[in-house]
Amino acid sequence: VGLFGATIGGDLNCSGGQFANPGTNTFALVADGAKIEKNIFFGDGFIAEGAVRIVGATVGGDFNCSGGHFINPDQYALIAEKTRIDGDVFCRSNGNQGFVAKGRVDFRSSTVAQTFEWHGVQSPEDTMLDLSHAKIETLLDDARSWPSKNHLILEGFVYDQISPHAPTDLGSRIAWLDRQPVIPFEPQPYTQLAAVFRNMGQEDKMAEVMIRKNKDYTARLHWSSPGQWSECFWYKIFGNFIGYGYKTGRAFGLSVIFIVVGTFIFSLGHRYNLLLPSEEKACSFPGGVLKVNKGYPVFNSFIYSLEMFVPLVKLGIDDHWRPSAERGRSLFPSRQRTL
Repeated sequence: VGLFGATIGGDLNCSGGQFANPGTNTFALVADGAKIEKNIFFGDGFIAEGAVRIVGATVGGDFNCSGGHFINPDQYALIAEKTRIDGDVFCRSNGNQGFVAKGRVDFRSSTVAQTFEWHGVQSPEDTMLDLSHAKIETLLDDARSWPSKNHLILEGFVYDQISPHAPTDLGSRIAWLDRQPVIPFEPQPYTQLAAVFRNMGQEDKMAEVMIRKNKDYTARLHWSSPGQWSECFWYKIFGNFIGYGYKTGRAFGLSVIFIVVGTFIFSLGHRYNLLLPSEEKACSFPGGVLKVNKGYPVFNSFIYSLEMFVPLVKLGIDDHWRPSAERGRSLFPSRQRTL
């Protein structure tokens, strides 16, 4: 059935209709470029064997596929690419009639002014859903209707909010992102979800999504790959430790540990004359014991450790004291050997 470029002043109502044209690269119903002033109905027992194609169409109302069956295994079942829909999209069950899409459902580069509903889908493992570069206002879905792994395309998908009737917990939305193909890695779906969480006032979830984005990217880096060594260092070691910039408190904790350990080490070094005044005339060694001239800045191992670990901190101790191995005493005198 061909409705190429048709103008329909009311609804395009195919509810309960059966359109059969099975086969490879075949179409059951085509309405490319059609202008439909009100709604499209492909539900309530609608069955199409072969692709339903509505590319570049404009729909003034809803695109309602509630209870519709689109059957074209391993091929395109429903193609609504570059379609503008001023109302809602309903891909959902309708009473006892579930929504079925055996094949690929394509909403690439389409615009939905209101809600995109995807729930109550029967046999979602037989469906591939392509939302790449589509723009919608509200996403309403359910976890049981998500396609299986590698069968959800979200590159460039933009949505303003997630419906409160859809999963909004962090674990579920991360599991949703995991349905995307592993290769190539696409960062945009992560940043989009993070932006939605931020707009919802859930900054903690936003940070966890961005951390997950970096972890998933890191998993694709290999030390042995040419040109990836520096990225491996920053992402696998340093970035992972500080939560890729979203958990900087970890770095503060490690800094405190280093400063405390440094305090002990520098205190030990000062005791064994490995840290001496920078000015040679400021000290002497009567009887082999270090004696510092009166008025010279006193050594403080904690401040010295702080200045060594945090270069921006300048309290002056490191300017007046320096490491020296020339006059140090052995920590283990019994192990000294004469050369």
